[in-house]
Amino acid sequence: MTRQPRPDPGGGREPRRSGRRAGESGTREAILAAARAQFAARGYDGATIRAIAAAAAVDPALVHHF
Repeated sequence: MTRQPRPDPGGGREPRRSGRRAGESGTREAILAAARAQFAARGYDGATIRAIAAAAAVDPALVHHF
């Protein structure tokens, strides 16, 4: 029985790297700006994680992360 070579799923390209992309994403700054705007408009008690995340166009988990 002869073994056939396995096809390259990357099509000859370098394998994809996992993890964060290099460089600044601006996510932290976007979250901070959105949080400041939410606190100014609704007060500390009225601002929510979901509203801040929606204004920053990120997942709510990232608000907790940063």
